[in-house]
Amino acid sequence: MAAAGRLIEAVPTSLRFSSDAQQPATRNLLVRNLSVNELPVTIKFPGPPFKVVRGEEHEGPILLKVGEAIPFRLTWDPKDSRLKSAESKEKALCDFFILQVEMCEAVLVDVALAPEHMDKEEVAQMVSVASKPFSRRASLTQLVASAAYSNVQTEGGSTCRHLSSGYPSPE
Repeated sequence: MAAAGRLIEAVPTSLRFSSDAQQPATRNLLVRNLSVNELPVTIKFPGPPFKVVRGEEHEGPILLKVGEAIPFRLTWDPKDSRLKSAESKEKALCDFFILQVEMCEAVLVDVALAPEHMDKEEVAQMVSVASKPFSRRASLTQLVASAAYSNVQTEGGSTCRHLSSGYPSPE
């Protein structure tokens, strides 16, 4: 399987939000075609409480022209029902902005929302656990099967959602 990271670039590769902020912050993301040809890319946005507020028209399959760059802006919704309980305010959430080029390993941009007091290493461990279904060794069947798991608990008790619906189903 080829690495899409040599054909397409996402800057930055991680987006972090703090759940302790008074106002929801935004984070910017730039997706750029590095190849010498037009590139068909399927873009899958992270799920709630995260949302794309700029570039939302680019979800799904698109054709990136040579050298084309598309800016995105993401935020999180503090009114999302998943964030209402006191318990959920102490845990981190993560999801992925997925860039998939056919026959290539996906490029993942991890998007995490964590309490201000949470250790950076714990957030990194949570993201690592959540990204395992997307590893190079995972087969397409494993990736499609992982869509059935809505939540995974890490050792620290944080919740990670696996979104692999950006991948084509085997037919």
